[in-house]
Amino acid sequence: RLTTLTNAQLTTRRWSRILDHLTRNAPEGLWLTQMRSTQQNPTEPVTLSLVGMSRDQDSVAEFLLRLKRCSDLIEPKLKFTQGDFSGDKQGIKFELNAGVDGTADPKPKKKEEE
Repeated sequence: RLTTLTNAQLTTRRWSRILDHLTRNAPEGLWLTQMRSTQQNPTEPVTLSLVGMSRDQDSVAEFLLRLKRCSDLIEPKLKFTQGDFSGDKQGIKFELNAGVDGTADPKPKKKEEE
């Protein structure tokens, strides 16, 4: 039980740090519209996907650089940017992906053949 509780506290703190980093480091003129986490394989880290809108490409690039300074994220990468019209305003839609550090289970050891 103690191990389960300890792991839950570590996970909660990790996500709290990530959300705090996002809050403090999103450039002006950039906002997130969707955030999701997925894990296809337990031995691979959870993938965090951030979808949003920006006034320009520079804000997206600045946000990516700021994400790289978050110690809980692994290799943040830009998936795409594209022009988007929302009402009468033009903006840039983007998606960024990063792994979440400490979320992968250890890979099972291979048994040696005798």
